[in-house]
Amino acid sequence: MENAVLQVAEVMTRHPVVIQVGKTVVDVAILLKRYDISSVLVMKDKKVKGIIVSDDIVYRVIAQKKDPLKTLVDDVMSTDVISISPKATLEKVMLELNANNVRQLPVMDKDVLVGFITLKDILRIEPTLMDLMTERVRNEEEARQEKIQQILSQEVIDDDLFD
Repeated sequence: MENAVLQVAEVMTRHPVVIQVGKTVVDVAILLKRYDISSVLVMKDKKVKGIIVSDDIVYRVIAQKKDPLKTLVDDVMSTDVISISPKATLEKVMLELNANNVRQLPVMDKDVLVGFITLKDILRIEPTLMDLMTERVRNEEEARQEKIQQILSQEVIDDDLFD
């Protein structure tokens, strides 16, 4: 397991919940509740056009006193959608989530939606990640110790030449 690195494709949700443009915020809220999720990708045909998270409903609809029955997802979704490749490592995902202050990323293979990965997905397998990271650190430390021993034994040999 020395070089084992988990990729997004191994952890992602393969069939993310989506909604089409033109639907209402109430339609989104129903999906969020039904699937016990906090975000939905907004699609037009087969293309990702945006993402709407539960906070969008609170801050962009309810707090603005807009009618969720009449407000379209198109008007409250975030259109600046950051995605990640299914071949990316989970370390890359964590860096992207942190850098963009988001909790989820659509997984795109070229321009095709193939999945969805969330911080929750990563935390679910966290014990496995810890095992992998522990193994990696252990292997790196063993290699470092071997290198130190090689250097020390070379110095002993060099010192013997000058005695």
